[in-house]
Amino acid sequence: MFQPYLADYRYHALFRNMSHGPAGESADALVRSSGPFDEQQYLGHHRWEWTGVLEDASRFKGRYDDSYEVTGAEADQIRQRVDARRQTAADLEQEASSIRATREAQPATGGFALYRTTIDMIDFKSALAVTDEPPPAHTPALRLALYERPELEAWIVLRTARRRAEPVDGHYYFALFDRLTDVLDPGRAHTLIRCPDTGRVPWEIYREGWEEGGHPAHHHTLPLGRADIGLVRAAVRPAPRP
Repeated sequence: MFQPYLADYRYHALFRNMSHGPAGESADALVRSSGPFDEQQYLGHHRWEWTGVLEDASRFKGRYDDSYEVTGAEADQIRQRVDARRQTAADLEQEASSIRATREAQPATGGFALYRTTIDMIDFKSALAVTDEPPPAHTPALRLALYERPELEAWIVLRTARRRAEPVDGHYYFALFDRLTDVLDPGRAHTLIRCPDTGRVPWEIYREGWEEGGHPAHHHTLPLGRADIGLVRAAVRPAPRP
């Protein structure tokens, strides 16, 4: 199914007991992932922390007994349960102000990340855009270190493409990349794949023509619009046969 690759994140509910109820009512933790090697556990009220618990079997077995992928609606339920036992709104405002104050003390060598609200700054990846120029004083923004900018810009491009994705001639098309920052240039894709918009037929991979096979698997996956399909098809090297 192509739907998970059009969502901002994929979510997994984690349980400490094999005999659990529905995820929204009994999950002990929530993990989100936007691509390979990007797992963050929800700590409450916009706060996410890198975990790697799903990638690392030893970590998982030491802390949880079960997990499964959940829908966005189920993830919202789990977030609400975590929020209910966490900080107050005043605590959040104070934390966001502290983050902003700390950032103000460093040079903005990587520009500025812009946010919808001050509290959104707690979730670094929720940035709406990145700019070179200092924003107006009333705009929620964080100064960026030079090394932070490329991945944040790439994530914004990826998130935007997922939200705007539409089928082209009955298929969803995706470019696959080894590195997150490569999505800034579709010409760096190493593979082109597609899936019918019904989701009922296997994925197809482009070699000299379209053949059955291929899957996003553990690659960074960028949905493509009509304008970029030809560019990626011309750029990708022949996909290796199994």
